[in-house]
Amino acid sequence: MKEEGESSPLCFCLISVIRSATVVSVPTTPVRGQMNDRGMKGYLAVVLVVSFFVGWATLVLEELVYMLLPHGPHFAPELGRFGAFIAFSMIFSVWYIPTFLVVAVPTTYLLKRKLAFVPVWLAAFIGAILFALACSLVCSFYIESSPSNVRFCSMLWLISGASCLGTAQLLLRKPPPATSSEVGRHP
Repeated sequence: MKEEGESSPLCFCLISVIRSATVVSVPTTPVRGQMNDRGMKGYLAVVLVVSFFVGWATLVLEELVYMLLPHGPHFAPELGRFGAFIAFSMIFSVWYIPTFLVVAVPTTYLLKRKLAFVPVWLAAFIGAILFALACSLVCSFYIESSPSNVRFCSMLWLISGASCLGTAQLLLRKPPPATSSEVGRHP
């Protein structure tokens, strides 16, 4: 039995870590001249890869949540819930790749070069609208798509686009990490 003032070793470790932590402020605007052009292109590629996977993971997570919601007894009887999740996730993943290449890559480049002042929430809103429009355009060419399917897919793409371009703008607003040759240099 513990006494009144005694705490567990885990609490002691957490408190000591919190007390010893230092706060580092990161500027929210890009720092000019911090990296050469080759390093900035590499950082932009990393931003694109991270935003791609964030958007794709959001899309798959949305599909998973939809599949876990209660449905009637005739929901995907041929495949079952798990099979329907796998099938639709593969279809949505195949659709997501060209949508990302056509919408997110030019928009990320535009946000980096011309619209660096745009706040993160506005970049997420722009991404949401562009991804939803791209999904509606793709669904309009599909012969058997009903308006409810188009709305559902556009809603999925809307959230995925918001997370994708919001992440890209968030990463672009932070300065890229310094390379080993720039450590110790003062501007």
